[in-house]
Amino acid sequence: MKKTDLSKIDFGSLIAPVIMGVGAFVGAVMDNKKNQKIDELIEKIDNLENNKES
Repeated sequence: MKKTDLSKIDFGSLIAPVIMGVGAFVGAVMDNKKNQKIDELIEKIDNLENNKES
């Protein structure tokens, strides 16, 4: 196995992909939270409608 020389890695070229990855992760978490809130609101509305019909 070849040992990587860390001094040859250009960390500046790694910044953009890392930021994009973190941004995608945060975006996915936010979308998930938003979808959970929407589902909760739909459930509450359904419950209110069912209570009115009763």
